[in-house]
Amino acid sequence: MILKKYFFRAVAFIALLMMAQKLSAQSSAVQITIVRGKITEKATGKPLPGATITEKNKDNRLVNGVVSDQNGNYQIKINDTKDSLHFAMVGLKSVSRAIRGEVINVSLEDSENSLGIVEITGNVKTNSGGFLNIERKNRTSASSRIDMKDLENVPATSIDALLEGKASGLLISMNDGSPGSGSSIQIRGATSLGLNSQPLVVVDDVPYKSPAGTDVDANNPQGLSDLVGISPSDIASIDILKDAAATAVYGSDGANGVIVIRTKRGNNYAPSISINSITQIKIPQRPFPLLNGDEYKTMMLEAYQNKYGTTGIDLVSSAIGKLFLERGAIDYENYNNNTYWPDVINMKRGFSQSTTASILGGGEATSYSVSMGYLNDTGPVINTNYKRLTGRFNFDYKISNKLRFSSNFSYLNENKASTIENVGDIVVRKAPVLPVYTQDQYGNPLATYFVPGTSGFQNDLKNPLALVDNGISTNKADRLDASVFLRYNPIKGLQIISQVANSFQGGRSDKFLPLTASGADYFRRTNLLLSASDQVNTGSVIPQNYSRINIKNDLNYSYSSGKHTFQGLFSSIISSETTTSITINGRNTPSEYLEAGYSTDYINNIGSYKFTRRETKLIGQAVYQYADKFSVMGSINREGSSTFGKNNMYGTFPSVSAFWRPTSEAFMKGTKNWLTDLKFRGSWGITGRAPQNGQSNLLTYSANAAFADIQGVVPDNIELTNLRWEKSTSVNIGSDILFFNGKLSVSADWSNIKTRDLLLNQPITGTSGFESIQTNFGDMEGKVYELEVFTNAIRGKKWRLQASFNIASSNTRITALPNNLPVINASAFDNGKFMSLVNVGDRIGTIYGLKYKGVYSRDEDAFVKDDAGKYVTDFNGQKIPIRWLNSTGEIFTGGDANYEDLNKDGIINKQDVTAIGNAVPKVYGGFMFRLGYSDWELMSTFTYRYGVDIVNEAQMNSTNMYNNNNQSSAVMRRWRKQGDVTDIPRALLGAGHNWVGSDRFVEDGSYVRMNTLSLTYNIPKKLLARLSLRTARLTFTSSNPFLLTKYTGVDPTVSMNGNDPFSTGRDRSQTPNPLVFTLAALITF
Repeated sequence: MILKKYFFRAVAFIALLMMAQKLSAQSSAVQITIVRGKITEKATGKPLPGATITEKNKDNRLVNGVVSDQNGNYQIKINDTKDSLHFAMVGLKSVSRAIRGEVINVSLEDSENSLGIVEITGNVKTNSGGFLNIERKNRTSASSRIDMKDLENVPATSIDALLEGKASGLLISMNDGSPGSGSSIQIRGATSLGLNSQPLVVVDDVPYKSPAGTDVDANNPQGLSDLVGISPSDIASIDILKDAAATAVYGSDGANGVIVIRTKRGNNYAPSISINSITQIKIPQRPFPLLNGDEYKTMMLEAYQNKYGTTGIDLVSSAIGKLFLERGAIDYENYNNNTYWPDVINMKRGFSQSTTASILGGGEATSYSVSMGYLNDTGPVINTNYKRLTGRFNFDYKISNKLRFSSNFSYLNENKASTIENVGDIVVRKAPVLPVYTQDQYGNPLATYFVPGTSGFQNDLKNPLALVDNGISTNKADRLDASVFLRYNPIKGLQIISQVANSFQGGRSDKFLPLTASGADYFRRTNLLLSASDQVNTGSVIPQNYSRINIKNDLNYSYSSGKHTFQGLFSSIISSETTTSITINGRNTPSEYLEAGYSTDYINNIGSYKFTRRETKLIGQAVYQYADKFSVMGSINREGSSTFGKNNMYGTFPSVSAFWRPTSEAFMKGTKNWLTDLKFRGSWGITGRAPQNGQSNLLTYSANAAFADIQGVVPDNIELTNLRWEKSTSVNIGSDILFFNGKLSVSADWSNIKTRDLLLNQPITGTSGFESIQTNFGDMEGKVYELEVFTNAIRGKKWRLQASFNIASSNTRITALPNNLPVINASAFDNGKFMSLVNVGDRIGTIYGLKYKGVYSRDEDAFVKDDAGKYVTDFNGQKIPIRWLNSTGEIFTGGDANYEDLNKDGIINKQDVTAIGNAVPKVYGGFMFRLGYSDWELMSTFTYRYGVDIVNEAQMNSTNMYNNNNQSSAVMRRWRKQGDVTDIPRALLGAGHNWVGSDRFVEDGSYVRMNTLSLTYNIPKKLLARLSLRTARLTFTSSNPFLLTKYTGVDPTVSMNGNDPFSTGRDRSQTPNPLVFTLAALITF
């Protein structure tokens, strides 16, 4: 009873104490509702106006905030005394205080990083394009990292030019030397035949895509390239993801590899303002030597006589009569000139100016990066230019320890002016006897461009200067990309990320060919009676809109216990993109000033196009790591695409990868002094590709067919409901080795890639109403070898030396086709043409044609001979002549091309076509040297290719002597008479088969090119301090100063055209890359 009495007393006493404590706390909370104080600078004691004072709760979430006045005083209302006050000012260290009184005075001291550039080193965790945060040294997949700090002394206005030769397995070919023409890019070669091989570009975790049908390649260099539109000054790093384990999370979009771009973001230190200015002077390359006026006339006379004979010729009335007018005759002055046409269209020097301004900074909870840049790139061809305006705003806000918000906004305005036709090809074919401007009877040039007229001499080639002066070919685009990220950490180890990204692009393509550039005779009698010609005042307008939305939600869990680490991810992605366009083609506009295709009453065509593609992905990814000894990672992607029919709309693509680090094992401890790190890794995975045509699984109709005078409606395609995913299975084995604490690093990879169910266009019977349909057939297999070496050889106080080297080889072959028969893309077999096909066992990029043995020296040489060199006779004992195409075809004679008769039947036809080269290099790569002394630095970058063949179409067109085109000076050694021994056939106007696609026009395109040679001077730190600058440097660069090659064309860096593996690497006389001199200046405040 006594115990019970005392027990209740004790409980009552404790309860009274707790109530008193609570009342005391409430009293305290009520008492402290306002906190005042003063903020001063610790070093000087002076008040700090503009300092921020924030109240934050236990989750570090902002509750309230104020700013100190001009005397450094502040006053803030408190919500909860359990919160804390945080005092911050840009350039000074932040301070936090518990709320324990009504007056809190604070002194802030200088931040260690307030006057310098922040450098963060170590093993930073980054997803680098994947979705899990993994230290770079612990990656299990094949990838390459390009840090833009390593290339800061290489001024460039486009990313693709900067990336060339910088990573193994990355093959970049510039489409054209004109401004903004971009490049064709492949990662580990072509892995598909019917679909393009361009990699996916990802910018800040968002796929960066362009409108459907706007691929820019060697066949279409006039378009707008993706990478050209991104300013290099905005980029912090670039990762190249190569194998299936690295790209599997991107599904079919990443089947050709992924280029992951990270743009610069702000920090929590004092703002830094940078201005980067790049000025370039471009000097065009001269093409191969051409015939002058007299040499051209002699060649044309020979060509005419070799066809029609040397007697009884009336030159005045002949096709070449204009070339042999007597002095004083009408048009004599217009056909007796010596014009070197390449100099007519090329500027003596092109000019480019690029300026970018940016500001990076932030505060305790926020960081930002703002940049704006403008590029004006002109030449080397007259009136060609590319103008680009870019703006970017990246913002990060830490709402609390559990909640973060990020947003990225970018704007791009592009305006590209190209030539309406390939004037690079026209100027090497245009007759040198013709003038640029019409000449009077005394040889004085008039104000009008010279055109020969519809029935004139060489009327098929337009005046190239008129084309570049008056012809219009422009592409304009405005693009806005916006993305918002929300990261929430409800409990330890669990993170939820939601992302919404939207892209919109509006563009327009305009083309106009005026009368003055057409070379045609034209007049418009009345608005109702036209002298119509497709070559006169023709124009086209193609407005286009593109939009894409990408919604992504991630659930990411990580757990660590001792040496064990686990990460898991579940991600869902929904994307939808739509491209719409209208095409209007018109001709015979009343005036050359009416340039739009719709400004005429003679409309050729009006059409519209709409492409919609929707995709959904469910991705699971998990990784387990034990210490830093080994790790295993697996992922699975379930993807659906609207480009398939309902039977095969979804595909499943798994991958698994792992690494083992022997240097972390006990038995390798003795090697630490020289072998810093040794890691072996391997991966296996499947990636899929979907059709590029979003309507292939739908039956669509168009009103574009006419029967008599009645407009008809016809189907556009055959509905394909059973197309399957094109799937590639890849195995990758690699190793990363680090010697002498990072002085030397080596990375090597071997990969085997098998692709099945190739998506190709298969010919079908014409009774169906269609020529071909897209279907699944055929397999291919490729092997890839890669090696990257980097050395930091010297890291002294004064001297620095770095060098890198990379090499890669990709060998892809066709392993299966239906009935083992070749797939023929182009079957033409004639002058100026190569057959285009793929065959089982051949490498991708194989060039097919005849074997060229030279020129028949005499008529008697053009007969069939056996292996012993003896003539073969028929039943009558007569020698059998070599014939073209069939047994009654044209007979070859002295001076004609000598092609190898592979089947010895005496007939040169398709049976004699064989593999004669390959447009894919056997090995390719690049290397770099970087030598620094004190504040100076010398840097050079190189690229190379070996074992690559090029179809020299420029040579084909300039040595055929078949038409009235000008020719290369090489034809001066042509066959002229019986007994001549030479490698150039005779001139033969409009006859013979002396320039059929053969290895005569296939050349070794191997080369070593010095891409850049740069000298940089960094302003010394003492002078920077006096000028209140953080950094300042000047760089002088020479681009394309040196080229070592046996190729006889102007530029061997020819694109194979990654969008069409059937298209072999062809030199079409596009504008070559010019010699460029650059002066760049960077100032950071």
